[in-house]
Amino acid sequence: MYIGNIMLLALNLPLIGVWVRLLRVPYHFLAVVVVIICVIGAYSVKSAVFDVGTMVAFGVMGYLMRKGFFRQPHSSCNDSGPHP
Repeated sequence: MYIGNIMLLALNLPLIGVWVRLLRVPYHFLAVVVVIICVIGAYSVKSAVFDVGTMVAFGVMGYLMRKGFFRQPHSSCNDSGPHP
């Protein structure tokens, strides 16, 4: 683990300027690139559209949780126990 940390440090120190310039990219462009990379990654695991749909469903559910539509964390789970 120490070797990996040293390698990351050696790779990231020269790239600080690139990361700073990346922060200047407008959010709507950066968000589109992130979503495209996520869709490609989800599809590339098993080449199944179902995986992309699952990723989108959990993304929408996470967005709705952040906006406050799910007040309790267990409301999105299949919880068979007694509820308070």
